[in-house]
Amino acid sequence: MKKLYFFILASLFFNNDPISLVYNLKTRRAFRLGGAASSIIKKESLWLLSVIPIIYKRSRHIETNIFDSNLNVVPVDVCEERKVGGSIFNLRYIHKKKLWFEITAGAESEHALSCGTIALNKTIKGIDDLVFSLGYNVFPTEKIQITGYVIGGIPINRKLTTDEVFDTFVGTRFYALGAGAEFSYTFVSTLKETFAVLAQTRFLHFFSRRWTPILPCSAILQPGNVTDMLVAGQYRKKRNIFELGYDSTFFTNQAILLTTGIVTTDKFIRNSFYLNIAHLFKKFPIFKENSVLFGGGFYVASVNRYETKISSYWLNFTLIF
Repeated sequence: MKKLYFFILASLFFNNDPISLVYNLKTRRAFRLGGAASSIIKKESLWLLSVIPIIYKRSRHIETNIFDSNLNVVPVDVCEERKVGGSIFNLRYIHKKKLWFEITAGAESEHALSCGTIALNKTIKGIDDLVFSLGYNVFPTEKIQITGYVIGGIPINRKLTTDEVFDTFVGTRFYALGAGAEFSYTFVSTLKETFAVLAQTRFLHFFSRRWTPILPCSAILQPGNVTDMLVAGQYRKKRNIFELGYDSTFFTNQAILLTTGIVTTDKFIRNSFYLNIAHLFKKFPIFKENSVLFGGGFYVASVNRYETKISSYWLNFTLIF
């Protein structure tokens, strides 16, 4: 039976940052590449159904202090590795290249391995959060596009057990709401090729909730906010599309609200680079009446907090109809 003497702050350091692939901005860019196909496919409105098999790896060395149930300081030294495999599913509709909405979900399996102060070796399967977005594209000139959108997330599973003090689980277990904006400028736009640069920002607020039975009934876990700042270049040569970008992700305002006070954690930043390559097939086996966007990509990231190293690889299959 797992010892629960770390319960007060263990959830803040270990369970306050579950891996949720459906929120990852870089991965979400993979199915948004379908919009680039609209310069080739001359349709006023498009439906895009994307399936993205993905592998995500995170390793970190956690050295910190937490409190036991008697509020005594306990040092923690843990080497941790997480591996997530599964698929992201996205349904997207673009109306006359302006109004669009999308729904995203994920089916994933996560393996958690840690050694040191806390030992864990466990695999769990589940459904990630359900994420929806609604946005609108504005074209002030032929070369400029400005996009604004709202985004929200609903956790498929909200239940917690005492076994999950140091456990792994799929999905965040929190509701989320936010907004984003994107600006792009197209330097070249012909039937043969296009080249554009873009800047995107997104803010997500995760709503606080009671973390019972891991924390006392009077305690509230505050997951905080996530802000992304992304810059990228996108180049299309005939039916081949390349996108290379950099993303800074800011994690802020994480805390546990206790009746005796507030326990906070430091702000931290995740820096990452990504590359996605795709090819548009006008005719594809099985789907001969519809165009298909097929490709793959990867990203690498690092975080100074806990010496974290991250890598992720994916394929993307998008049916355009």
